[in-house]
Amino acid sequence: MRKQNHESWLKSYWRPLMGYLYMIICFVDFVLFPAVTMIMPVFYKLIAGLSIDYSAWESLTLQNGGMVHLAFGAILGIAAWTRGQEKISKIDADK
Repeated sequence: MRKQNHESWLKSYWRPLMGYLYMIICFVDFVLFPAVTMIMPVFYKLIAGLSIDYSAWESLTLQNGGMVHLAFGAILGIAAWTRGQEKISKIDADK
């Protein structure tokens, strides 16, 4: 009879949550905020009659040499590798 492994939800789902968080950060910084900065002058002109100059979006995550992307890459890469090792050891234990 095998023992059931009772892990907390945080311990078992932190890897996918980190991946989703990184996808959201990339979407917001590279798609959503640049689109908003392009559209805002048009809305100001149409709604308030104000004429403002367009200023291009500067990516927040690429500042300081892109350390955010390097950090997430390291965390997700090592997490994927250790998860693979866990699955391999579980398969070997079940044999």
